[in-house]
Amino acid sequence: MTLSAFKTLLFIVLFLNVIPILGRILVLVQKVLNRETLPLRTSLFAGKIEYFLGPIRDRLFPVLFIGSFCYVLIFEYAKLSSEHEVLVYTSVYLFIFLLFSFFNNKRRTQIRLKMTELARLHGNIHPQDFFNQYYRMLGLGSTLLPASGFRLLEWENADFRSGEKAKLVFWPMISAALSTNTLARLAILAFRKNRNPKIGRDCFDGLARIWSTRLTQVFKCRLFAQGMEKIPVLQGRTLVILNHNSYLDFVLNFFAMGKVGVGPIQEESEQRSRQLRLRFIAAKDHFVDNPVIYSWISLGKVIENAGMILVNRRKKGEGWKAMQEAARKLVESDVEVAVYPQGTRAHLLRTSQGKRWDSGYYTSFNAKSKKLSSHLKPGTAHLILDSLIQLRDKGHSHLNVLAAGIIGAGTVAPKGSIRLRSQSEICFNAAPLWQISTEFVAGIKIPQDKTAQNPAEELYFQKANELQDLIDEKLVEALQWHDRLLDFLISEMQAMKFLLVDREMIQHFCQNAKKTEQKLIFMSLERILCLEKSLRKHYINQFIQWTQGKQEVHVWKQRVEELSQKMIHS
Repeated sequence: MTLSAFKTLLFIVLFLNVIPILGRILVLVQKVLNRETLPLRTSLFAGKIEYFLGPIRDRLFPVLFIGSFCYVLIFEYAKLSSEHEVLVYTSVYLFIFLLFSFFNNKRRTQIRLKMTELARLHGNIHPQDFFNQYYRMLGLGSTLLPASGFRLLEWENADFRSGEKAKLVFWPMISAALSTNTLARLAILAFRKNRNPKIGRDCFDGLARIWSTRLTQVFKCRLFAQGMEKIPVLQGRTLVILNHNSYLDFVLNFFAMGKVGVGPIQEESEQRSRQLRLRFIAAKDHFVDNPVIYSWISLGKVIENAGMILVNRRKKGEGWKAMQEAARKLVESDVEVAVYPQGTRAHLLRTSQGKRWDSGYYTSFNAKSKKLSSHLKPGTAHLILDSLIQLRDKGHSHLNVLAAGIIGAGTVAPKGSIRLRSQSEICFNAAPLWQISTEFVAGIKIPQDKTAQNPAEELYFQKANELQDLIDEKLVEALQWHDRLLDFLISEMQAMKFLLVDREMIQHFCQNAKKTEQKLIFMSLERILCLEKSLRKHYINQFIQWTQGKQEVHVWKQRVEELSQKMIHS
């Protein structure tokens, strides 16, 4: 590198420091005049530039600059010796630039820590206010947080719809990824810099709630909750179970369930309740093994720091170990474990016109599934039993199980699609609180493997089967699934010109099936509604004929298996 090129690089680096230099000057002017000196839009624009360029300037450029300086010293030393003043000035400029980089990094860290504290105190802050404040502080505004002036969202309703026509889009995914990266890195910083682990954890929870509303805002949707206000303040340990429609389920839980309180807890001679601290059982192959999600977006890193339970789904037996780890965390830590009993996302249901309706519930299977008629994995039942046994041994009386149905997330971002549907509504509907007494596990023992060696272990698997049915009932209740599925079927039959007598007959048949809890009938219906239009009409006609025959359980099981195969190969 020539000396002239080195000077050019020096000029560029100094030019890139204009925003932090000008920002410090304006802060002093603001203190003297006691008012803002620049329009908010100008300050935000400068902050966004600093957000993207600052880390490059203060981390990458120093390395490049020092390397260039060393190169010139080694290979252009003779020329530098003859130009002694240039060498002196360049050394001084280098020192000044490194000093700028040091203070810029320190200032940025200070700002980011203040933003984590804002998130800790106000997890329901409007996401636009949060990001505007962040950009403003990075740019040409004060580094002090204002005492008031932020908009706070209601926990029951965060509506960011614009009134435009709903459409399928991809580009908001870019903005969502950048926002996720920003919030994840703030959370990682909070874990690293706070000596008190509790503060770091609370900062993460606040940032996670802002993450929920930020992505809702980016996708121009409405996120609202029903039934959360009826849940009493939770006493004791709590497990949260949810259906799985979309990758947004994991994102949106943190805010949607923010109304639920846990307590009382003792803090500074005062008893109060706190919000849920959700820690999910998450797939390692999604969050850790994927380098984009783990490193670039930083989502994998932050959930490791937050204490999520990661399960390796590719390795046999790891799921069992993950559930045992989750039980220990639920019993011994002051967090709430959350799990998707389906284990994976269900298939999308579309109207006969091809429009998204929502993801299913009974269709969480694929070609590799061993049981095509089974939609729940056994792990959640084992987790409940393991937790109850440990709670009993520690003198606790019960385990809270909070079931919530996620409605509409599959419309926005369903399985198998990279395009999002804007202007949608996503609802979290809570079922009444389910409390399981520790007496439920009287006389049972946790088996060492998947086969029982004695009567106590046999009783364990028997109780697990009972819980499996109860978990299913709670999720169906939270989703109001059978009613919604029947309404969808009737509307589809009407769109496909089925006779009124056929629609009424099927409606009456399904209502009776709901009363008698014949879920195999609804499993068949859901699979039919997942088929393409031509096959759907054929199998609805078949279903009409099935309602006239005998209703043995084994016959409906066979039909479910056949329809599952048809779904996989259609």
